[in-house]
Amino acid sequence: MKNALKPFGNTRSNLINSFFNKDDLFTPMESLFDSIMSHQFPELVNEFNIDFDKTSYPKVNVKETASEFLIVAEIPGIDRDNVKVEYDHQTGILKLQGEKKIHNEEKKDSEQERWILKEIKQSSFTRCFHINPELIDGVNIGALYKDNYLTISVPKKDKVMAKDAKTKIEIK
Repeated sequence: MKNALKPFGNTRSNLINSFFNKDDLFTPMESLFDSIMSHQFPELVNEFNIDFDKTSYPKVNVKETASEFLIVAEIPGIDRDNVKVEYDHQTGILKLQGEKKIHNEEKKDSEQERWILKEIKQSSFTRCFHINPELIDGVNIGALYKDNYLTISVPKKDKVMAKDAKTKIEIK
C-alpha cells in the first residue's frame, strides 16, 4: 500500500540548548548543512531522492504484513517509564516520545572530585508517523519495550471507525 505509513516530524533535542536535531555521530557543521539543504531545497529530496534527514532519532525499522504494520525503534539508554506512545485517531499520527535523564548528577564538584569529561547528556526525542486511520485499528495498537527496542504493532482493519479520539498505548 503506497503511502499508508509515512515517518515525519523527527526531532531529537538536547536539553542543554541544542540547536541541532541530528544523530550525535555527525558534527554540528554536517548537521547544520543537512538542515539547511533539506529545508531550503526540498525539491532535491523529492526529485533526486536525497535523504538529508537520514539521521533521524530514534532509528526505526518499519514492516508491513497482511495483518499489521510493525515499527521497531532502537532507543538505548532510556528507561521504559520515560517512553510514551500515542495514536491520534483524528489526524492519523502515531507519536513516539522519550526522555533520557542523567543519573547521579545531584552531587556537586568538590576540591577532591571533579569531572574531567562529560559526554552523557540529558536529551529527549519525538518521532511521528502518519498512518492512514482508515486502514488501521487504532484502539488495538500494542507496544513492547525489551532490550532497548520498542516494538509497536499496528493492526490493520476492514471496517471504518470514528476518528474523534486519541489512544494512549500501554508499553509492556
